[in-house]
Amino acid sequence: MNQAREKLNKYFISVDSLVQTYKDKRAKEDRLFVDEFEKVLPELVTKAKVSTEYGKAAHQHGKNRFKNILPSDEARVVLIKTSDAMSDYINASYIDGYSVPKKFIAAQGPTESTCNDFWRMVTDKKCSVIVMLTQLTENCKAKCVKYWPELGMQCQYGNCTVMMTSESAFGDVICRIFRVTMSRFKNPFEVKQLQYLGWPDHGIAHTTSSIFRLHKLVIRELAVSGGPLLVHCSAGVDRTGTFIALDFLGEQMEAEGRVNVLATVFQMRLNRTEMVQTLGQYVFVHKLVAELKAFGNTDVEAFEFATQYDNLKVVDDSHVTRLKIQFDNLDIVPPSLKETKAGQKAINKAFNVDFSILPYDYNLAFVEKLSSDKEIPYLNGSSVRVSQFLS
Repeated sequence: MNQAREKLNKYFISVDSLVQTYKDKRAKEDRLFVDEFEKVLPELVTKAKVSTEYGKAAHQHGKNRFKNILPSDEARVVLIKTSDAMSDYINASYIDGYSVPKKFIAAQGPTESTCNDFWRMVTDKKCSVIVMLTQLTENCKAKCVKYWPELGMQCQYGNCTVMMTSESAFGDVICRIFRVTMSRFKNPFEVKQLQYLGWPDHGIAHTTSSIFRLHKLVIRELAVSGGPLLVHCSAGVDRTGTFIALDFLGEQMEAEGRVNVLATVFQMRLNRTEMVQTLGQYVFVHKLVAELKAFGNTDVEAFEFATQYDNLKVVDDSHVTRLKIQFDNLDIVPPSLKETKAGQKAINKAFNVDFSILPYDYNLAFVEKLSSDKEIPYLNGSSVRVSQFLS
C-alpha cells in the first residue's frame, strides 16, 4: 500500500493549475486521461487484492443486480441479522468523506427482491437523506424498482412501514418525504429522498450547474438531519461514484489547496468495485472540480440578488467590472459534449449565418423529416432545457 501511495502522490493537482491541467489532459483524444484510468488505476486496484467474497457467495447472488459490482468485505454495510444467518448482506458500501469516516453509503438501486433489505438499511443506519441518481427506466431498460408508495399511501417493506407525505417536482429534481415507522422504534422518523433526473446511465450530465446545485442542496439537508448519506443509481458505482468524488474533492481543495482525483477514485474502489465506472465519468470529475475552482458558488438567493448585482457592477483595479470578469470566465472550461458535426456538413453550411456559431449535436433543435427530404432537415438552433431547483 505504501508503494501505491507513493505512486498516487504524483497525481496531485494544485488548485491554481486545475483548469490548465484539465485542458492539457483532454488534448490528443484524452490520452493522459486514458493512461490514468485504463492503465494506472486498474494496476493499483489489482495489486491491492480487494476481497469481495461475502458478496460472491451463492446465497447472495439474488441480492446483486450485477455480478461484477460488489462491496468489499471490509467496507460492506452490515445489516442487523434476522432469522437467516446471512441476512446481514446488502449490496452497499461505506465510503469515507474527506473529513468524515463513513459519510456515504453507496448502494445499488433496489430490485424486487431487495426492497425490504433497502429499507432495513435505511432504518438500521438511520439514513435520513437518500440521493437517487437514476430514473426507474432509461432507454427502455429497468434501472431501479419503485421502492416507495404513492403520495398519501403507505406500503409495508418487511417490518418497516413507509408512507409518502410529500412530493414536489423542481425541474430535474423530485423531492419526496417519507414517514417511516417500525415496531422497535418508539417514534416514526422522516426520510427525504432527492431524485435527480438529468444524468444518463454510464454517461455524464449535460450541464454541470445542476450537479452543483443538487450537491449544495444535499449537503444542506444532511447538515440538518445527520446520518450517513445514502446515494444510489442503478449499479451504485458510476453516477454514485462521480457524485461522491465531487464532495470529497471539493473538501480536499478547500483544505489542502490541491486535489488528487486518481487517488480518490482508487480509494473508493477499495470499498466498492468499479466506482466511477467509465472514462467519460472520470474526465467529468476533473471538469467538475476545475469548474468549482474557476467559478466558485455563483448561486444567489432571490432576496440578495439586487445587492449582489450592484457588487458585480463595481469596477476593479484593472478597470473591468466583476460582471465582465464573471462573463469571461464562462469560456475557461470547455463543454464536455461539444461536437457540431451537423452544422459542419456541406449541405447545411448555407443555413449558418455565422459559421463560428454552431449548435451542439447533442441538443440540436429537432425538425420533422418529410417524405420528400433526403436527410433530416437542419436548423441552426439548440433545444435548451430550463430547470428550477429547490431553494
